[in-house]
Amino acid sequence: MVALNTAYAPSETQTQPKNRVGDFFCGVGDCAGKNRPATRNRIGENGLTLTIIASGRPVWPSRDPIEEFGGGLNLYAFTLNNPLVFMDADGRWIWPFRSDPKKKCAKWIQQELNDLDWIDDLPDCPNKLTQKCENEWNQPDGNWSKPKPADPNYHPGAKTCLRSTNNKGGPGQQCCYADDGNLLSYNPDGKPHPGAGTPDARAPEGPIDTIAHYFKDVKMFSYCVKNLGDQWIVDQYMRVRPPNRGTDLNRGTNL
Repeated sequence: MVALNTAYAPSETQTQPKNRVGDFFCGVGDCAGKNRPATRNRIGENGLTLTIIASGRPVWPSRDPIEEFGGGLNLYAFTLNNPLVFMDADGRWIWPFRSDPKKKCAKWIQQELNDLDWIDDLPDCPNKLTQKCENEWNQPDGNWSKPKPADPNYHPGAKTCLRSTNNKGGPGQQCCYADDGNLLSYNPDGKPHPGAGTPDARAPEGPIDTIAHYFKDVKMFSYCVKNLGDQWIVDQYMRVRPPNRGTDLNRGTNL
């Protein structure tokens, strides 16, 4: 790797807030969308120039947020041996080195297949939700969260989803439902419904667990879908995050 001695002064306005190491940054909201990050000159409207890459040790000397999460959380990361794992609260720029998405995603699936015992301890999904009023559904009981509208990016075709509660620090169940309130699980051909809920290796309860949930359940999902297409969800992801079949049906994972 060739070191680039191209350190520049920030080109954005000096009124932006600073983090504790003195770098300008922009957290969430309109500012983040337009100016993040502001520690390097821009190339055109959206590009960024690089500062210094130390040969043989791909760690950026400057610090920047890589992405924002719901609830005002800012995540930072640094690239030592595995950019998907290491976290740095102060933030070091993460650099996506070239890799083969098929191999990378297949390796992750195989790793996950080696440890699926945690799924057996999760509660079964309620088979059906009852409607309280238009666009509002009754909460099954205290063991489940209040039903919320399904995110079409993750659960296409689903109307609403809910999660099991009391999962802090551990895995959790997720269930998604059709317009009529019936549980989405497997189609008659035996394949998972693309809008079905999927169990979480780390349930997103609270800020810390939300971060862990991203790295355990969401990050590779997003990467592989982006590079391999939506069919990867049904063909591969749901092998390691199988939808629950409900309280009255025989459970199975279709591995």
